[in-house]
Amino acid sequence: MTNIDGISPHGGELINRVLHADQREDARKRATSLPQIALGPVSLADLEMLSVGAMSPLTGFMTRADYERVVGEMRLADGNVWSIPVTLPVSTEVAAGIHEGQEVALTESDGHILALMTVKEKFTYDKHCEAREVFRTEDDKHPGVARLYKQGDVLLGGPIWLIDFPANREFLEFRHTPVETRRMFARRGWKTIVGFQTRNPIHRSHEYIQKVALEIVDGLLLHPLVGETKADDIPADVRMASYQSLLRDYYPPDRVLLGVFPAAMRYAGPREAIFHALCRKNYGCTHFIVGRDHAGVGKYYGSYDAQKIFDEFAPEELGITPLMFENTFYCKKCGGIVSAKTCPHGDEDHVIFSGTEVRRRLEAGEPLPAEFTRPEVYKVLVDGMKAKRGEQETKAAVPIAAIPIVAQWGGRKVLVIGLDCAEPSLVFDRWRDELPNFDRLMSGGVYGNLESCIPAITVPAWSVMMSSKDPGQLGIYGFRNRADYSYDKMTIATGSAVKEDRVWDILSRAGKQVVTIGVPGSYPPRPVNGVMVGCFLSPSAKSQYTYPPEIKDQIAAWVGEYLVDVPQFRTEDKDFLLKQIYDMTDQHFVVVKKLLTEKPWDFAMFVEMGVDRIHHGMWKYTDPSHPKFEPGNKWQNSIRDYYKKLDSYIGQVLALVPQDTVVLVVSDHGAKTMHGGIAVNEWLIRNGWLALKDESPIKITPFEKVEVDWSKTRAWGSGGYYGRVFLNVAGREPQGIIPQADYERVRDELAEGLKSIPAPDGRAIGTLAFKPEKVYREVKNIPPDLIVYFGNLDWRAVGSLGLGSIYTFENDTGPDDANHAQHGMFIVYDPAHDGGGKRTEAHIMDIAPTVLDLMGLPVPRDMNGQVIRVNL
Repeated sequence: MTNIDGISPHGGELINRVLHADQREDARKRATSLPQIALGPVSLADLEMLSVGAMSPLTGFMTRADYERVVGEMRLADGNVWSIPVTLPVSTEVAAGIHEGQEVALTESDGHILALMTVKEKFTYDKHCEAREVFRTEDDKHPGVARLYKQGDVLLGGPIWLIDFPANREFLEFRHTPVETRRMFARRGWKTIVGFQTRNPIHRSHEYIQKVALEIVDGLLLHPLVGETKADDIPADVRMASYQSLLRDYYPPDRVLLGVFPAAMRYAGPREAIFHALCRKNYGCTHFIVGRDHAGVGKYYGSYDAQKIFDEFAPEELGITPLMFENTFYCKKCGGIVSAKTCPHGDEDHVIFSGTEVRRRLEAGEPLPAEFTRPEVYKVLVDGMKAKRGEQETKAAVPIAAIPIVAQWGGRKVLVIGLDCAEPSLVFDRWRDELPNFDRLMSGGVYGNLESCIPAITVPAWSVMMSSKDPGQLGIYGFRNRADYSYDKMTIATGSAVKEDRVWDILSRAGKQVVTIGVPGSYPPRPVNGVMVGCFLSPSAKSQYTYPPEIKDQIAAWVGEYLVDVPQFRTEDKDFLLKQIYDMTDQHFVVVKKLLTEKPWDFAMFVEMGVDRIHHGMWKYTDPSHPKFEPGNKWQNSIRDYYKKLDSYIGQVLALVPQDTVVLVVSDHGAKTMHGGIAVNEWLIRNGWLALKDESPIKITPFEKVEVDWSKTRAWGSGGYYGRVFLNVAGREPQGIIPQADYERVRDELAEGLKSIPAPDGRAIGTLAFKPEKVYREVKNIPPDLIVYFGNLDWRAVGSLGLGSIYTFENDTGPDDANHAQHGMFIVYDPAHDGGGKRTEAHIMDIAPTVLDLMGLPVPRDMNGQVIRVNL
């Protein structure tokens, strides 16, 4: 038996009936020679609940004294409150072969041995009496009564010891035991926790009462029941997908824990409300929400009977505080969620749907109003129900988003070391012998080129990596994106633009503790179950760049004014640039080491931007293939020396983390020599695609500062490491001139023209032009009409005008020697699986599924990537 801090378990001690690993094999061998009893769905659920302590103080299935007093008085034989019989029914024939005092094996229907049980008693019982007392009816149309009447006529009572859990348990990442939830509450600093029981999707009224409860407690345990329910209830996997969709956008993740309650549904109304409350007390909850018709079915119970029953017990006997809520609903006149206590308006203004009507609409694909349920939740539910119907019709599984793949590995700490722009050829080949820590990880793991997304740039690549969604699915096509179809309105893609789950969102909801530092796309920081330090997009250390906010003050105490990025990386003063890069990197690793040693974490990730900054600022001094390289220059070893410094820092970090930690080293893209720039708008003017109202400027001028004659313009472009080209389409842009019927023909013509641009000496440069809908699974927001890799990224795109040529060998936004390469790098090192130093290839979208799989979590089916295996 175990006791841990927090609210006292029911009966005073938290029961643990799971055999230790060293005891299981002997018990399993013994069980093979014992009488075997195959358990049905309810008994399987009860066995799990009994073994992990969710039903404390019970140590097994009830004997006669407990059973009869629970049925008659809602108390155990020792006087503790308990409202639901927890019994093991068997047929008369099975009972005849078992004698009291005998040990039996409990199994699944296929013979898989689960537990040992010592049968202290076997006894007959009055099913009609139990029906009257527990369910308040003997009507066999009641699902609980019907199940009771069909079960065996003899009950076996006695303690159990669990050998193994059932093989097909779902939602393992959310199947927290009472010991685990109590630990998670303590680590989050929660003293008061409210539990919410549900077997249905959460609608706006549920959301309202949960958030009202959150005003008075520290945290919410959202605890949906996933054991056996009625056949017409919405399936558990569809419901779980809907809960995750809702939590992602509408709840603070640091104040909500999603877990599953493995019990079967009894539909016992008032009595089950007491049972649910006592079980949540064992999970560590101090409060429990009891709404209208809790655990009810049909018309068998009064609307508030489940609340009134709590008055039958002294508060100290229950030891958990019920929070009673009236029926709530949306009122059109009030403009919000209300109850009869707060709303003076009539039924005609109220948006209320029964569970039956909700299920009917979902089955039919009919809409539910946003006042009743969030649109995101409705979409998940209706898609899920369609998929389930497909399964029933075809007898084959139809995947839907957020229904998980079962994880193959299990529950490890994972550290991701991100190096923005790290070039694989430098680490794997050119300087490997001088990088001992990189070499050690490669030699014991798997490693290779990591294909980036299109476009291969920091924003959106890191979000692509950590969500396993492509840029089109994210709706982010670069650092700046069109806000609408006007000509000049652009938005900056900060972390707020990312609407999809990233790894830390999924882990936070699963109760895992996370620490992220400097991962691009994490400013402004979101609440997580742990710590988030914002990325280079943070305006400065004066902004609120951390979550929780007080981490900012801790960082200031450790390093002074924190450098979120190199202040001036486009500078000709290379000594000054190097000093800035080293100062920033030194600070970053101080913070990394402090947070990894002072904060609890299951998943940690940091990204160092210094690699990107030194590549762009120093590449021509290091790469002999660069047209401007000068042998023997004073900075010839600058990038090599920086990689050696990084290797040393990585060694220090690895020395601080547990030895069984899985380590990934990743970059979002690589680096390569930039031969020059293609002035895309200059080319468009010269080839009749773009017209200005005045003469072309005679000095370098940003495109945004020239007057465009849109009535004569078919296309314009935007510069950067890749080109974005937009068409002026009639009916889409304000002054569009390309007929929509000609769109594809014109786009193809433009793509061929851009690809035909030669080098200054007339040689072909191998430009690539991508159509977004051809390279993305989905296209959200407003993409470019063409994404252009000039010279396959050997040349950058220049948007400015006034260069006097379509070619330039100086960057229009400041000194820059390198462009991005399509392939970054990855290393996966798992101390438990020797990878043998195998060199292979992977895709940037493979990283998120790999992390989740390593940590024992299912990989959502809507992730695009595959799990990288170490020892295959």
